[in-house]
Amino acid sequence: MTPEAAETLALEAISFIAGDEDLVAGLFDQTGMGVDELRDALGNADTVGQTLAGVLDYLLMNDEWVLNFAEQVNIAPEKVLSARVALPGGQHWGSI
Repeated sequence: MTPEAAETLALEAISFIAGDEDLVAGLFDQTGMGVDELRDALGNADTVGQTLAGVLDYLLMNDEWVLNFAEQVNIAPEKVLSARVALPGGQHWGSI
């Protein structure tokens, strides 16, 4: 997956998470960010990739979340991990 496609999928993941009060609260608890900090990080070219990677890291913590998200956006669940690998810090151990 290209980094651009991964970023697009991660943005869709943000919409998915934002649609569930418990998920968004968990994301903010996990990252220490609030709405304003998330918006600022997404608007900053220096931090957008890492922020999107963090969103996917959060989503990948729970298989049920991944499955629900994948169903909502009509993708294979493994595409979420492929997207994460394509973002900063996601180099697969087998490619080192």
